Amino acid sequence: MSKNLHGAPDQKQLKIAGFKISFMMALVMSLCLSVVGNLTARRPEGTPAIAIISGILFSFVISFVISLIIGLLIPIRRITSFILKKMELEEGKFETRLIESLISDIIYTPVITLVMTGLAYNSAMKASNGLAQLDYSTMFLGSLGICMIAGYILIFIFQPLFIKMFIPGFKGPDKQN
Repeated sequence: MSKNLHGAPDQKQLKIAGFKISFMMALVMSLCLSVVGNLTARRPEGTPAIAIISGILFSFVISFVISLIIGLLIPIRRITSFILKKMELEEGKFETRLIESLISDIIYTPVITLVMTGLAYNSAMKASNGLAQLDYSTMFLGSLGICMIAGYILIFIFQPLFIKMFIPGFKGPDKQN
């Protein structure tokens, strides 16, 4: 990555790196949350494995698109930097990483979980001709709890790895000089 006069990557390169980071986070989050969501879902006994596998693949594609859109439309890095400044937290510290992961988790996971739970609910109701004994709010809240925890762990582990991978030498916005 070429640097400008001050030794920092230029804006175009940062945008490209930001897209790559968003893409990889969308990929990891979608794959993992699709698997977690589908494997923890309540199903009628005897549900064929192919239905579970197709559910995982379908939810992966939908959640990947949603994650990618969120990553491209919402300036997560700016929001995170703003909140960290307000909290007077220093980039790169463990406590700061905990807060950064929480911010990203709050932005991504509820939206993905809302859509995916809605799709699962509608699918179950359609398959049962509306006779399934399901409560959407219970489905959503249970799934949200599990996915928030899984999403938090995934973001905490993978986000710094992707940042280091695509922005070599990145030390945070306040440590560039």
